[in-house]
Amino acid sequence: MCGDFVYATPEAVPDDQLDALVDAMAQRLASGASGAIKYTKAAINAGLKVTAAAVIDRASAFENLTQFTNDNRIAAEAFLAKEKPVFTRS
Repeated sequence: MCGDFVYATPEAVPDDQLDALVDAMAQRLASGASGAIKYTKAAINAGLKVTAAAVIDRASAFENLTQFTNDNRIAAEAFLAKEKPVFTRS
């Protein structure tokens, strides 16, 4: 939305520089062409909504199936005990 290329492997930013980088990007967006940014966001979100709608039923069904696995029970017990789970893949 700012005219920069987006690379598949983004650069890592040191923790102490992250806030300044985010502030600079926010400032660039805030001073950009608001109409173009608005419609670019709308177009991207429309595509994401189509993709989400296409998979939501299956994703929900698979999520429900995982609730009946031993690994789900192990995860819940480890969470409550504040321990690291050891999964059995069952």
